[in-house]
Amino acid sequence: SNGGALSSGAVTVADEAQLRTDLIEGTIANDLSLSGTTGGYGNIGKGALVVHNEGQTTTFSGAVELAADTLIRSYSAGGGVIFAQPIGGNGNLIIEAGGANKIRHQQWTLQGDASTFVGDGKLRSDGSANAWLTLEGGSLPAASILTMEDRSIVGGNNAVLDLNGSNQTLAGLTHIAGANGLGSFITNSSSQSILT
Repeated sequence: SNGGALSSGAVTVADEAQLRTDLIEGTIANDLSLSGTTGGYGNIGKGALVVHNEGQTTTFSGAVELAADTLIRSYSAGGGVIFAQPIGGNGNLIIEAGGANKIRHQQWTLQGDASTFVGDGKLRSDGSANAWLTLEGGSLPAASILTMEDRSIVGGNNAVLDLNGSNQTLAGLTHIAGANGLGSFITNSSSQSILT
């Protein structure tokens, strides 16, 4: 729960390992190299990077690189995760929300510039919370295909991409309809945006 506990060096999370932050309100400045989708255990969930917030906002201000396919997950009663720099590297990126309640809302924000990782993106609920990705000067790679998935085991979850006044180019856009999901949506909560 201490944002400075990692000191100032780069952090590498190998496949089947996990970096989990717990109730951190503030900034983590370390550069991160992430890989893997199966690390971790328990109700907080699996993933290379898991953020457990209860209303806090955690900002990752260092460089984030994908070394392979990577799952980034948030599990909370509602909180925010900000990536202040574009996400780079090689691998597919899964952004997943968990929270055990259909009214729980996990928000990720991309800042900086267009991400450069070589791979596709997926935004999904794990079946127990709403997944919301907001662009704030940042975006997904133009060559990536974005899949949005709204599966729900508690009933009524959704996946949302908020352009928020930013432009986004994608190579493709797909939707996986989950049982009991409310749907996947693209919205714009700010000034005019262009989606191509």
